[in-house]
Amino acid sequence: MIYKSPIRAFVPATGKLPVCFMVLLLVALAHSPSLRASNDLQLRLTAEERAWLAGHPRIVVGGEVDWPPFDFVDSSGQYAGIANDYLQVIGDALGLEIEIFTDPSWDRLLGMLRRKEIDVLPAIYHSSEREQYINFTAPYARVTEFIYARDDTTWITSLDDLKGKRVAVVKGYAVENALRSDYPDIELVVAPNILECLKKLVLGEVDAFIGDIASTSYH
Repeated sequence: MIYKSPIRAFVPATGKLPVCFMVLLLVALAHSPSLRASNDLQLRLTAEERAWLAGHPRIVVGGEVDWPPFDFVDSSGQYAGIANDYLQVIGDALGLEIEIFTDPSWDRLLGMLRRKEIDVLPAIYHSSEREQYINFTAPYARVTEFIYARDDTTWITSLDDLKGKRVAVVKGYAVENALRSDYPDIELVVAPNILECLKKLVLGEVDAFIGDIASTSYH
């Protein structure tokens, strides 16, 4: 185990509190059955928040296609995952229309968020670099990252052992920037998704892959 980071729901950093409150309700709705009734929930909203909802009846959400079990498209072509479950609860409770836009490139989704082409990314790692353009909420799940290597590799015990080695990471993931900053001696090889990273590892193109255990176990 090498690195821990919470998954956080967020919206673009606009400097306006009403934009943030919607995703903050994810945690409350997930853990407090008494809040699931829309009437009870509305009583807890401020006038400013109710006005924001009235002016924003539709929210555009950017979804990944291959980050199960959190954020993915299933075998029938439908958007699915833990994040989507929370979004459906929020949409039903607040009377919001949730429009899902999926893209196979996480890096592209981040770019769309920065340009305000989408409103929300429902599952993301926190990083100080992302705080420059994102308002983060409290985490609703925590994920652990691991170093993955081939069966014949026995010399890896920590990140220090990867100095001078080729390591695959998904382009745009928080771990990429963290490694570039804290471990510049590691040669990073970026790929568009977890599956491509694993292929590089199996084929011997890299010495290791760093990713979370929940999503990696799906591939």
